[in-house]
Amino acid sequence: MFTQFSAHLYQLAAAEEYRMINQGEMTTETISPHWIMRKHEMATVIDLHVVDSSKINWTKIIETSHLNNENAKTIMDQCKQVASIYVLFGGEIPDWQNAEAYFGQKIYSVFWHVDAEGGKISAPKGQPKKLFGLNTLVEKAFVAIDETVDISGFGKHIKPLQPQNKYPIITGALIAINLTVLVFMVLSGFPNDFWVPRTFGAIYPPWVFEYGQWWRLFTAMFVHFGWAHLGANTFGLIVFGSRVEKYLGRIAFCLIYLLAGLLGSVFSIFISTAYSAGASGAIYGLIGALFIFTRLTKRSIEFINWYLMFTYIGIGIAMGFATPGIDNAGHVGGLIGGVIIGWIYVKLT
Repeated sequence: MFTQFSAHLYQLAAAEEYRMINQGEMTTETISPHWIMRKHEMATVIDLHVVDSSKINWTKIIETSHLNNENAKTIMDQCKQVASIYVLFGGEIPDWQNAEAYFGQKIYSVFWHVDAEGGKISAPKGQPKKLFGLNTLVEKAFVAIDETVDISGFGKHIKPLQPQNKYPIITGALIAINLTVLVFMVLSGFPNDFWVPRTFGAIYPPWVFEYGQWWRLFTAMFVHFGWAHLGANTFGLIVFGSRVEKYLGRIAFCLIYLLAGLLGSVFSIFISTAYSAGASGAIYGLIGALFIFTRLTKRSIEFINWYLMFTYIGIGIAMGFATPGIDNAGHVGGLIGGVIIGWIYVKLT
């Protein structure tokens, strides 16, 4: 059972961009009773130890954890936290009272015992049974034990997600366009004349509805109400836009940016009915696309994963509702558009 459990857990972890370390080549016949995978998650190094505890004595695992913790101290200048998760599969439940693993704020060990009969995860008192989403992978690996799986390539690296484009040219072009528009607005009298953005294409509902100027739903994406407004959206383009362009491709980037931006404008004019402008709806579209892509594929893009995106979205939307003058309707519209287009992208690729 350990062989099948190992094979499934390896494939699941590899899809999450964990990499095998210090074990060399392993096949169906030579799966080690103790193998390790590693992942760099933001400033945290995560080591996933998978152990056949029916073959390796619990005291040996304790000795290993102490040694790993000592080694971890040598790399603390390179990261903020080192975590070792030991998944002990099968055998009797260890005598947790004898566990004296080092726990600190920066270096810690977590021990899970997985029942070979029911797959139940148990841990020492006070230790978490859920961490970094690995408990979900362990549960899925156990459920799949009865399924056949090709493990001829066990231990080989799964090729990480590769960028389609090395340089985010379109992202840079959009930043340049937004900057140019604002410079001309300033030369035309903004911010002393608050109505200058209207002349440059901001959404002004009376002119849209009364004069049919629907093109403003598009041009408003390139107009900003000042340097702080432009700076915030430029940050979003650099952080999120560059990743979408490089990893999902330029065509997908353009579709997400323009269509999500237009949907954000539609939400803005029909829900908030405010004098509005800015690229934030389109940028929330990029954020939504990154969220759904990383969530469905279970992969991260340059340290950005789905739960980080989920947290960012929650904070951003909450701040939008709490801050006067923020066109949150446009943000929500763009976010919905990005999620929909991102979902379609994943299903078609």
